[in-house]
Amino acid sequence: MRNKEFPQKKVLSLVLCVAVMLSVMVTGAGAAFSDQDKIENTEAVDACSALNIIGGYPDGSYKPEGNIKRSEICKMICVALNGGEEPTLGTPANPTFSDVRNTPNAAWAEKYIESCVSQGIVSGVGGGRFSPNGNVTGSQL
Repeated sequence: MRNKEFPQKKVLSLVLCVAVMLSVMVTGAGAAFSDQDKIENTEAVDACSALNIIGGYPDGSYKPEGNIKRSEICKMICVALNGGEEPTLGTPANPTFSDVRNTPNAAWAEKYIESCVSQGIVSGVGGGRFSPNGNVTGSQL
C-alpha cells in the first residue's frame, strides 16, 4: 500500500461490485417509485434501493431522466460504505469548501461531502469550491 486512501477505494469498489452482483439477484425488492415505468435499469435501481443506497425524491419519484448531483453521490457513497445504514457524521467548525454550508439545496449534504473528502474519495473543483449542485460526470464518478 502506497497511501492510506487505498483501503477506502478498495472498499468502495467492493461495495459497488456487490451492488452490481445483487442487481442480478434482486428483482422487485426495491421501492416502487411513482415513475417506475420510466426506469430502464430496474434491476440495478431495485438493488440500490434495497441496499438503502438510494431512496428517491420526497415526491415518491426516482427521476431516471435526471442527473445526479455531486452532493447526492456523496450521500450515496457514505451510505454504501456504512452497509446501507445512515452514518453518524459530523461537520467541521471550518468547512472545507466555501460553497456548501450556505448554499441552498446543498447544506444538507455537508456532512457527507466532508466525510468523502476526509477519506480521499472526492475533491473540490478548484478555488475552494465543491460545486455541490453540479452534475456528476462519468469521469468524476
